[in-house]
Amino acid sequence: MRRGSTWLGLLLVVLVAYSTCNGWSTSFANATSLPKLPNVRTPRVRAQTQLAAAPSQRVAYAAVVQVQVKEGEEEKFLEASLQNARSSKGEPLNQRFDVLQQRDSPSNFALVEIYRNADGPTGHKETPHYQQWRDEVADMMAVPRTAVQYDTVFPGKVSDYHPATLMLQRAQGAADVDVTHVIVKVKPGAEEAFKKATRANALESVKEYGNLRFDVLQSVDDPTNFLLIEVYRTAADAVKHKSTQHYLEWRSVVSFMMAEPREGKKYVTHFPNVPAAWKVAEGVI
Repeated sequence: MRRGSTWLGLLLVVLVAYSTCNGWSTSFANATSLPKLPNVRTPRVRAQTQLAAAPSQRVAYAAVVQVQVKEGEEEKFLEASLQNARSSKGEPLNQRFDVLQQRDSPSNFALVEIYRNADGPTGHKETPHYQQWRDEVADMMAVPRTAVQYDTVFPGKVSDYHPATLMLQRAQGAADVDVTHVIVKVKPGAEEAFKKATRANALESVKEYGNLRFDVLQSVDDPTNFLLIEVYRTAADAVKHKSTQHYLEWRSVVSFMMAEPREGKKYVTHFPNVPAAWKVAEGVI
C-alpha cells in the first residue's frame, strides 16, 4: 500500500503540472478523481467604440448684411456706417468690417463682418457704437436688412482675414480697387467637390500680380450656397483673371455642379479704402 500511495501521489503531481501547462481548470474531489475537460475560452472581442466625429470648427465667424436704403438716404447711411465700422475695428475679436456699395445700384450696400469666434458678433451687438448705428439708420431702410452667416473655407486661418496694415482709411474717399461678390449655388451633394476645386483656384488666384484677396465662404444655414469675394487692384486685373489657366480649369470642373447660374455683384469699397488693407498675407493657405 505504501508503494501504491507513492505512485498515486506522483501521478497526481504529473496531472496537476500537465493541467497547469495546458490551461485546464482541474478540480480533485479525492485522490482518485480524474481531471475535467479543458474549459473552452471564448475569444475576448474588443468593443469597437464608434467615436462621433468632432463637430466642425468654424475658422472665423462671418456675416454679410445686405442693406437697401431709401432713395436719397445713401450718403447719410454711408456716414453712419463708416463711423460704426471704424469703432467696430477696435473690438478685440473683430477681423474685418467691410462697407461696400453696389456699383450699379447705389441704394444697395453690403456689410461684411468677420470675427474670431462666436463671442465676437454677440459682443458687437452690445456695443454703444452698434446700438447708435442701429437707431440712426432705422428710418433709412427701404426693406428690412438681411444677414447670411458664413463659414470660412479659404483662407484657412483666422489671422488671414485681418488687414495686413494699420491704416484702413484715407481722406480722399473710396478705394480704387475692384471688388466682386460671386454668389454660387451648387447641387446638393456637390458641396465638398466644389470646395476642393474652388480652394485650389483661390490658392493660385492670390498669386496673381493684380490680386489682393480671394475669400471663399460657405453658408451655415444652407451649405449649397457659397460666396466668393474677389478683390483685384483694378478692373483690368479682374478681367485678366478670367484668362488664367487655373480659372479656366476651375470653370470647367465646377460647371456641372451648378444648381443655377452664378451671379456677380460689383462694389465700391468705402471701408477699408486703402488698397493695402485688402491684401491677404503672403503664403496664405
